[in-house]
Amino acid sequence: WLFAFVSPGAAAERLHRIIQGGAEDLILGVLLEEWPYGITCTVDANGLIADLDGRSAPAWVGRRLSIYPRALAADRLKTLGASV
Repeated sequence: WLFAFVSPGAAAERLHRIIQGGAEDLILGVLLEEWPYGITCTVDANGLIADLDGRSAPAWVGRRLSIYPRALAADRLKTLGASV
């Protein structure tokens, strides 16, 4: 599962309980703002991880993430969804 939220706002605590309760079923959350319940990863415009904050944050500062244009990202997600 993949959750993408621009801003969970007031639903953050409820969403945290859903993600935490579904950990064994591989329910993950990707949120596009600071997240008080886990790791916050700051990524610059070039995909470079600039900062990681949180109790279990891995040592990935300085690594580069793949960046896709919106259309390509949507296409890749559709392909992944079709293969499940």
